[in-house]
Amino acid sequence: MSVTIKVGDTIGFIQKVLFNMKDNRENYWKLTEGKVKSITLNSKGRRIKADHFYTLDAEEIEDNTRWLLETPTLILVTEPFIMTDKLRQRVNKWIDAENGVGNV
Repeated sequence: MSVTIKVGDTIGFIQKVLFNMKDNRENYWKLTEGKVKSITLNSKGRRIKADHFYTLDAEEIEDNTRWLLETPTLILVTEPFIMTDKLRQRVNKWIDAENGVGNV
């Protein structure tokens, strides 16, 4: 399966938040998303700049996305991936279950 990142795609990243003073919550999973603003080529390969993220490696993001799409039961945490509608639904369902929200 071929996966290629493009400007305008959304990057997703699942992280564990230990404490959030704003919401007075602690120890929960959160999905962070950011739009790809640019893709550049340098000596380290293709590099991605996206909202809410430091510079990311395009090949790593594409590999992570491929694994997620090929393995329906896989969830990657602390690893960036291209957000699709299908993955957004799967990730949000997993986060809700891990955070003990609703009937999942």
